Amino acid sequence: MKILALMVQVQIGDNVNNRVCFYDSLDKELIEMGHDVLWLNLIQLYYISDNRSKKEWINSWIDKVKKFQPDIIFTFNNQISEEIIKVTDCPIILFEADLSEFFANTDLIKKYKDRYYAATFFEQGKKQYISLGFRDDRIIPLHPATSVKRENKPKIHNISFIGSSFWVDNEYVKKQFLPFERHSFYQMFRKFWESNDYDYEKLVNRYLGKNKLSVFDHYLIFDSRSYILQSVLDLGLKLYGVYWDKSVSQQLLPLVCAFDKTPMYSLRHNQDVYNSSKVNLSISHPQCRGYAHPWRIYDIMASGGALVSSVSEALADRTKGYVDIPMYHSPYDVRDLCKKLLKDTPFRQEVISASNEFIEKFGRWIDNFKTIQEYTGVKIAEPSNGEGSASIEYDLIRAKNIKARYKSFLYGILYAISNLPGIHSLQSEKYRKKIYNALVKYNKLLNKKEPTHDQIPRFTKDKQ
Repeated sequence: MKILALMVQVQIGDNVNNRVCFYDSLDKELIEMGHDVLWLNLIQLYYISDNRSKKEWINSWIDKVKKFQPDIIFTFNNQISEEIIKVTDCPIILFEADLSEFFANTDLIKKYKDRYYAATFFEQGKKQYISLGFRDDRIIPLHPATSVKRENKPKIHNISFIGSSFWVDNEYVKKQFLPFERHSFYQMFRKFWESNDYDYEKLVNRYLGKNKLSVFDHYLIFDSRSYILQSVLDLGLKLYGVYWDKSVSQQLLPLVCAFDKTPMYSLRHNQDVYNSSKVNLSISHPQCRGYAHPWRIYDIMASGGALVSSVSEALADRTKGYVDIPMYHSPYDVRDLCKKLLKDTPFRQEVISASNEFIEKFGRWIDNFKTIQEYTGVKIAEPSNGEGSASIEYDLIRAKNIKARYKSFLYGILYAISNLPGIHSLQSEKYRKKIYNALVKYNKLLNKKEPTHDQIPRFTKDKQ
């Protein structure tokens, strides 16, 4: 089969083709089944400012998609354009990477409802899909899955965490609330950590008043990621990921010092880190609300390191009777759990072995492929005799930058020549202005930077 996979991911490391573990695992499994996968990373749409340029960017992929002729499309958070839908006639599977409020182009779902299926990893995910207009028979129930394998590596780290810093300097909250309601904020945080209650709206309404903050403000305010990592610093923390050295304030200098800039994103990277650590942390994004959990959970459970996870009702329900995963709610709970696991080796090994057994029974990709095949009729669960292949398309902007560098150099030379004595008088002011404007235009293109994580309309659950 030919699978077109559409996603949004910031660049990690020095290669635009680097993918996080979840996408890397899915790609590996599909290739091993003998399928061909074409990945399109649509992140550049978020820093092209005008609609005309966006159309040009999208249209540049159409010939590739038409030539590829996919049998099925996987789109994460509905990262897809109508142009791509129009040149294909296959089923579209919408995967949730976040809550539906972070989905892109939701108008296309109803417009092309006969093409769409929705895949969810959580029972509660059905509710958000129904609210988007999906019928129950178009919602595909899947389970989280991993390709990570346990390896007997020396345990060189006590505690490891691979993930992004979601820290954002929320100026609105600081200016509108902190000067007047510091005490209320403090009481709200105390109640949050004491209560195990993830109803952020109820907490905000009680302490700050109704309709004062958006749901996105809630996610920023109740993000405990930095606090949790600080609480285990003295136990021996190895921190990988992105943005920790850029977004964390100087007051958290010890946390920045625990950060290792070595890129750790792929299946191989995650497998190596998790297998060489005694304890591996998973910290949920606030949008999980104590129910869902990140993709990394199953990666850790498949490894030779013990999982310590944020509270997840879905995870507890799934693993009941197989393994009792150590879970925490506050930054203070996590410290006690980590200390116990580091000290009590038999307990740690019991958690690891039971987790491994659970993954082998309920955490591999082949079951999901079978379910997708049952719903769509596309035979992705049947191995091919041939070898699969994958390619990823990402860096069209870099190609455009080559053109921009050439144009910038060319117009720079022309502008310099136009101002030489003798030549200046032969050319009109209008001509020189035209040359100058072109020079400015292409210099601006060269100076455009890729968006940071807080500029992209998504708060991951998370992918990395």
